[in-house]
Amino acid sequence: MGCTRCLSSCSADAIFSAAGRRNAHIEIDPYLCHGAASCVSACPTGALSFTQPPLEQRLEQIQRLLERYQDAGGTQPILRYRLESASDRHSPLAPEDQERCLDIALDEISATGHDEWLAALALGATQVIVELPRTLPAGQHQQLEQEQRLCNALLESMQLARPRP
Repeated sequence: MGCTRCLSSCSADAIFSAAGRRNAHIEIDPYLCHGAASCVSACPTGALSFTQPPLEQRLEQIQRLLERYQDAGGTQPILRYRLESASDRHSPLAPEDQERCLDIALDEISATGHDEWLAALALGATQVIVELPRTLPAGQHQQLEQEQRLCNALLESMQLARPRP
């Protein structure tokens, strides 16, 4: 029996556990799936994958974004993940930090995770912010908090974490 992180992260209840003849496994109902990819981010083994868009494509986008920012003379870039459809664009960041923000718009905020955030830091971002919508389902909220804890633990283990203000 494997873990159930994907089951609890799916806000659409599109993933369920099925008992097979030899092994239990998960199944995904494609008619219920919203494509949020929170299950992919939650999966610690990579057993699940999401084909649109591939992580490599988003990392290339992040790299190009950071390179253009630095080529234009920008310093200390902040990478900010936001929902593409969010109507409320108020941000708690100071105006000087707003100017350094490079936005990545997502259809589903839980489609990102620690692997992408760490890669963004390795590519030159000085900070990664994930703006959570007020209406985020509890399972996705918990999954993103777990991703944040994992990311912080990895940074701390490498002595790269900075205290939060």
